[in-house]
Amino acid sequence: MDNKLTQQIADWLNTPRAQRDINDGAMMLLRLNNNRFLYANILRRPDKFADKLEYELRKHLRIRLDNMTMADVVRLEAQVIPAAEKTLATPPAVISTDDELPEAKVARGRRVDHDRLPAAVQALWDNNLQLYKTIKNVFEQLKTMERAEPCDRYEYLKILDEADRKYRANLERYDGFVIGNGPDASPAVQDATDNATDDQAARKINAARKTLSKYKKILAKSLEQDNAEKADTAKEKILDSVAAIRNAGGIVGAAVTAELLALGINKMTMPKREVNHLKPLANTPLQAYFDNRLQLADVIDQVLRQIGPAELVISTFSTSDAFIRRLHRLKNEGLVKSCSLFLDLKASRKTVLLAGFIKSVFDAVFLCENHSKVVLLGNDSHRVTIVTSQNQTQGNRMECGMITTDNDIYQYITHGFLQLKNAALPLDRL
Repeated sequence: MDNKLTQQIADWLNTPRAQRDINDGAMMLLRLNNNRFLYANILRRPDKFADKLEYELRKHLRIRLDNMTMADVVRLEAQVIPAAEKTLATPPAVISTDDELPEAKVARGRRVDHDRLPAAVQALWDNNLQLYKTIKNVFEQLKTMERAEPCDRYEYLKILDEADRKYRANLERYDGFVIGNGPDASPAVQDATDNATDDQAARKINAARKTLSKYKKILAKSLEQDNAEKADTAKEKILDSVAAIRNAGGIVGAAVTAELLALGINKMTMPKREVNHLKPLANTPLQAYFDNRLQLADVIDQVLRQIGPAELVISTFSTSDAFIRRLHRLKNEGLVKSCSLFLDLKASRKTVLLAGFIKSVFDAVFLCENHSKVVLLGNDSHRVTIVTSQNQTQGNRMECGMITTDNDIYQYITHGFLQLKNAALPLDRL
């Protein structure tokens, strides 16, 4: 893999849009996909194709930062798809065993002594029911993308691989647990689960170390060129990478720490971008943002980290795979307990293309005449409403949003959603 090209793509994407050289970006994309027709269109109509160029380059960059080539993605698919097919062949479903006595039911894969198991072990079974749903829907989504390029299928393959591995690890631990051996699984099963966890942690640490190394170079170059905006972005990426390494159980050594200090990196000197950090909701009943950098997914993430796990209701005109992936990660972290989505009927063509992925993440999806962009986040102790100008798509235009903890507003919009639900079509009707 040409690491120099990877760095050039990252540098180009980190450059403010107004300062990007479209010709350079188009040439890099041509080197990646050899699509001369698209290359010619970008050069002929740069304003129209600027977003397309950025999307395509970011897509390829994600793969390259994971140290993958197109051939590696093809090999990944050859491993992931058969494994998922094997998992889907034995669903953990409740089935009837007696046509004359429908109430006589057993759960395929569920232990007869399930009710005697510790709550943590029972939860493995419950979690697998949701994981199985994710595996099935992402698998079906990939089936609709058979003619898509490997780079377009990559993100879905990663989600499918992660869900399938976790499903198998849960099942192994659940099946191997021996009552009377304490709260944990039997040693052999526990070892297998720990190894799976260790592998995941190692992958996260390696990916974070690569990002850290990359942005150290970008920061050093930016400081030499006196490019303050690019330097600030690099510092943020470096701090995120350090946090990811430590959160996954890794260590940032003394040598690296010394390098970072030499580059001016420490918590006290890191410049803050207040727009990206919400004020405490406990003493700020109403706040707003007006910016072209803050994304709706960032706002949802930050609210959830203040109020804890919550149930979400989201309305938008249209959604995107990037937003759905972000919500998927929040759900995997346990921050999203359930989520309903209201989408406009006019955006149904795009919705159909993402239908499998949407159903794997959202618990309910409703199609209706809707142009509102609202998020409700609620749990036993908090009610938060976000009203925003932004659809669930990522861009660089100015967006405005209001965040309030006013319970009357929350209840008023909740009532509106109930009325909208009565007139909506379920996603399966498309």
